[in-house]
Amino acid sequence: MAPSAIPTQDVDLTAANIQVKEANQPTKPSNGTTPAPLDASKLIYNLTKDPRPVPGEEILWLYGKDGECTEAGASNFFVVWKRRDGKTELITAPLDDKLILDGVTRRSILELARERLGNELEVTERKYTIDEVIEADAEGRLVEAFAAGTAYFVCPVSAIHHRGKDINIPMGPEGTPNVITSKIKTWIGDIMYGNVDHPWGVVIPERE
Repeated sequence: MAPSAIPTQDVDLTAANIQVKEANQPTKPSNGTTPAPLDASKLIYNLTKDPRPVPGEEILWLYGKDGECTEAGASNFFVVWKRRDGKTELITAPLDDKLILDGVTRRSILELARERLGNELEVTERKYTIDEVIEADAEGRLVEAFAAGTAYFVCPVSAIHHRGKDINIPMGPEGTPNVITSKIKTWIGDIMYGNVDHPWGVVIPERE
């Protein structure tokens, strides 16, 4: 496995204000498959250093009647929450139904999280819904969320606007990434830019 390619945008961008937009039409995920017509929601969030309520270009699809969280355009979506049993969990949608892009950044994050955060949290790939996110927020169990992919690296999400209500997701001081997001972002970045020795990163000297 190799880490993501160098991101094409500023790696300090913040994914703030996730806007929910209802959609009732067939859709095609980024992996090219065509699922049955679905009653989906589009989560549109803008990538900006100064959070604004204006939707951006990326979308996170909610699949089916239950509103399963799938993928965010060309990225994957991750949530960190406390389960009701008290265990901290990093969760993202599974690959089983072929709706989710098996991205290199996604695989790198999951492997690093299992390897380095195994004593802090459980890493889970399963179907989960927007209602579960809302419940976690209402019960004070929502810890953080982020999107990840080659296009904009690891990008923290600070808010979700869903059906007229805001889900405010905890962030670090002055809007910086929260603890888990920050660790993952730093680890991936250090490997990509050759700041640490790692099997995924091969530094090629420049030719004179």
